[in-house]
Formats: sequence, C-alpha cells, structure tokens
Amino acid sequence: MTEGKDLSCKTCGTTLHGDYCHVCGEKLLKPEDKSAKKWLGDLLSNIWMLDGKLFNSLKCLLLKPGRFARDYSQGIRKPYVKPLNPFLMVNLIYFPPQG
Repeated sequence: MTEGKDLSCKTCGTTLHGDYCHVCGEKLLKPEDKSAKKWLGDLLSNIWMLDGKLFNSLKCLLLKPGRFARDYSQGIRKPYVKPLNPFLMVNLIYFPPQG
C-alpha cells in the first residue's frame, strides 16, 4: 500500500488502512492484479465456484447495464465479476463447442 496517501474504498467510502477494505472487503488494485495470468485465474475461479457475484453481475447486466459499466469504471468491483467473464460464459452457452 502506498504510504502517505489517504485512500478510500470505492464501494463503501471507508478510509483504507491496507490493501483491503475492512468493511466490505474491496481490494485496492495493483498493476499485477491487471495481468492476463491473474485474469485467467479469476475466470476459472468464477466458473468452478459459482457465487453471488456471477448472478448479481448477470442480473445487473440484464436489468441495468449502464449501472454495471458505471460502477465498474468507478472502482466499485466487489459486487461484480470482471466484465469479460460473463461475456465469455454467455458465449460458451450460446455457442457450445462443436466436437
């Protein structure tokens, strides 16, 4: 965590005292969190461990797609999966692999 900066959580507005918000669990993103290797690991995790984030993201995409995009771009990422993951999952369902 960067010292000397007063950072607040994008999701709940609480002042951060480390890499994670102690109220909601939102993570402060670092450059290594944006790598392709990390993204692939998160994608596989979302597929195998379906939790409320996937359903919350799909519900928001269907009912309020602008809100999903706005929240994610403003740094509110805790309630949602990464935007590319639902896109890829829906494509796998709609276009199943032909074998």
